[in-house]
Amino acid sequence: MSDESQRDRLPEKEPISVALPPSSSSCSSPPSAPEATAKAATLNPPKTNTNYKIISTPQDTSLLPTLAVTLWLGWNGILVGLSLYFLIFANGRERLVILGVCTASLVLPAEFPGKWGEWVGDWMMLGAEKYFGLTTIIENEENLLSHANAINPKCQTQTTKKALIFAFEPHDILPYAVFAFSPTLKRLPGKIGQDGCCLVTSAIFGVPFLRHVYRWVKTYPVDRGTFLGRLKRGESFAFVPGGVQEVIHLETSNNNTSNSEPSNTTANDTNRESDTDANITNINPPFSSQQNDNQTPLTLYLLKRKGFVKHALATGSPIVPVFAFNLDGSYGYYIPRSKVLHRISRAVGVLPLVFWGRFGIPFGIPYPKRIVVVIGEAIDVECEGDSVSEESVDKVHKVFLRELEGLFERHKVEAGYGGRKLKII
Repeated sequence: MSDESQRDRLPEKEPISVALPPSSSSCSSPPSAPEATAKAATLNPPKTNTNYKIISTPQDTSLLPTLAVTLWLGWNGILVGLSLYFLIFANGRERLVILGVCTASLVLPAEFPGKWGEWVGDWMMLGAEKYFGLTTIIENEENLLSHANAINPKCQTQTTKKALIFAFEPHDILPYAVFAFSPTLKRLPGKIGQDGCCLVTSAIFGVPFLRHVYRWVKTYPVDRGTFLGRLKRGESFAFVPGGVQEVIHLETSNNNTSNSEPSNTTANDTNRESDTDANITNINPPFSSQQNDNQTPLTLYLLKRKGFVKHALATGSPIVPVFAFNLDGSYGYYIPRSKVLHRISRAVGVLPLVFWGRFGIPFGIPYPKRIVVVIGEAIDVECEGDSVSEESVDKVHKVFLRELEGLFERHKVEAGYGGRKLKII
């Protein structure tokens, strides 16, 4: 089946470019965006005759996909249960065994046991793809490829093709929907998909067992060295700029347990909708089965999140806005309100809270929500090298916020979020 026959005709946006103030750096904008220095970025009116690339996997919440998600996301509950057993019920010998195993996990390389771990990680990602009935919508695949293939020879920090920064929102309780960027799933084109990975809080890689599981599924710490290193090597990645601070601004409690099992789960839904790696489908089915009548604004903690923009300017790396629908409501939760706890969360990257999901298990796996990840167009950014100005950072950051909000508004009606707005703080 040809690509043309698989795609739906939907409105097009013109390329986004950012006009930056003059810089003392010798870097310049890439040849593919000659107008980048001439005008500020705008949300251009749509044109006709373009394609969204939509890849949709039928949902399957049967035993094997559930086991895969449990092995990936169920470790929070396993570790909490193990800790309670250690403190309350374990005898002296059992405590020594638990301490020894945990110590070994911390000493061994995160990749342990190598190829076997990678195989398990791939299996978990493919199982999660079915469990959540993952749908990805790429608004302009050619736009992403053209940016990824561009090279700016005047940018001294960039010697390879560009890396794309996929800025993913929202965080919610756990931003597990970033697994859509796993190279195992082949959701993104070309080198973007091959290099794809997720950067997550560094705290995860200090937790026994959890550090191995997250490395198996090709995630890495979102520290400065990893972030800049991937940009300089031209390796694209996704991360959540809002971070754990968005969890703090969720409602105090959410006891919504109305997330029932999906009615369309059948034995025949264990594979994608075609024999090809990616089936292009209509946008409506993944949305229409799960309408959301919640009118509460979605809070994104982004006004002060400008560090990633500075790194983008330092390396001339395009920023791509990404939004995940149906991630909210994946868990019921209770968040204690305490300034001390909030300060701790900022320091360690983890917020103390209680949450529960499918089967009502504390710290367990999410409800089987049908996740839809929408990927917008890349935002061109000039390379300023070591001379990044605050004015440039502010300008690009404002463009990103506008494009992210535009992405949400373009898709929210089909997603069942018609009455909701983004609240960016």
